[in-house]
Amino acid sequence: ITYSAANTGIGNRMCVEILMHPNDRNTLVAATRDGIWKTTNAAGTWTNKLSGGQFRDMKQKPGSTNTLYAVTATQFFRSTDFGDTWTQITNGVTTPSGNGGMRIAVSAADTNVVYLVTTGSNGVVMKSTDGGSNFTTVYNSTTQCLVCYDANPTSGSQGNYNIDLNAN
Repeated sequence: ITYSAANTGIGNRMCVEILMHPNDRNTLVAATRDGIWKTTNAAGTWTNKLSGGQFRDMKQKPGSTNTLYAVTATQFFRSTDFGDTWTQITNGVTTPSGNGGMRIAVSAADTNVVYLVTTGSNGVVMKSTDGGSNFTTVYNSTTQCLVCYDANPTSGSQGNYNIDLNAN
């Protein structure tokens, strides 16, 4: 087996997530530590679709061929055209303190339910019931810590490296 680089346009950016279009294996979207990139020719060439931003996670809406969600350490974005354009959503999104991050989960049982969890501020969980247009905080504690070494908020954490979020 022979391998060759497939990074024309995207360079050596660190990729945190790659999603393949469910109906076209030549179309991929990559969330990186420096923006979101897309290829329509099986990684022959990559085009920047969202400049900047150290992305931490990207998910596809279950059952959708077009809706994607992506987060940086402090921002939430949605695309409804499989990564060609992105809109930042701020309605109810709590910006975490520090340089942690966020993670995304989308319910397969109800694909309008989107969750975000932050690794800053002891960990905050937000929920959207309208496909990621508006969020409400469903968990925020000053005495418990989701991302610390133990429940004590002052114990320190490694949350950005060790956190994941799933939804039924």
